[in-house]
Amino acid sequence: MVLGVQYSMEVTDEFAFGAQVGLLNLVTENVDVGLHLGIEAGYNLGMATPYLGLEFPDLLAEGDLKMELLLGSTFEINEMFGAGVELGLGVAGNGDLDMPINLKISFSFNF
Repeated sequence: MVLGVQYSMEVTDEFAFGAQVGLLNLVTENVDVGLHLGIEAGYNLGMATPYLGLEFPDLLAEGDLKMELLLGSTFEINEMFGAGVELGLGVAGNGDLDMPINLKISFSFNF
């Protein structure tokens, strides 16, 4: 789990761009401080918003730059709560597919 912030901007009523920054990666064994950046574009279909994105999981780590291609969708439960599902394919900067395929489930609180 990455703790951070996300911002999105609607270009039209249906189409939006978003960006996120995370600083702490919380896993079961330890807490890893790193810089996680991501961008995404989404298309609003009402209750569901499918999106395509690109995430850089740890820009401060030494070695090859790693990135993750994302395909997902968010679902608006009501004005305050939402949920999402995302599939990610990791790629190292040298072209190796050395990162696993990730499936993420998320919940959101809008204020």
